[in-house]
Amino acid sequence: MAVSVTYSIELKIVGGPSILKSGAINTDAYDIVTAKVPKGSSPVSLDVQPGGTGKVQAIIMSSDNYESLSYTVDEGSSQTFDAPVVLLGPGEAKLLGTTQKVFEFVNAGATNDANVTILVLREAESA
Repeated sequence: MAVSVTYSIELKIVGGPSILKSGAINTDAYDIVTAKVPKGSSPVSLDVQPGGTGKVQAIIMSSDNYESLSYTVDEGSSQTFDAPVVLLGPGEAKLLGTTQKVFEFVNAGATNDANVTILVLREAESA
């Protein structure tokens, strides 16, 4: 059964212009993965979707703490995770690689743990 996901994004520049975009993505399935990434931790690996390549339609990542947080996707190069990541559309999701399957997070901070949430919209797996 198809799932419809709506989104609304607004960016405002103080004293300047703003951009407001909204729309909907129709998808077959979604996965929500959460994990605690302890401060000063070893890498925490998350399998974020069961599928193969070309199935992801959108990826949204957030954390309650962005201090000294980084991630890799499918053993790619490390990226600083210092703000929410919103990639809407299959082309944009491929900015994180072709499979977007295993995400690994490192919290090099010494003060706070980080609670990470990933939402993946995807096509259903064939039986």
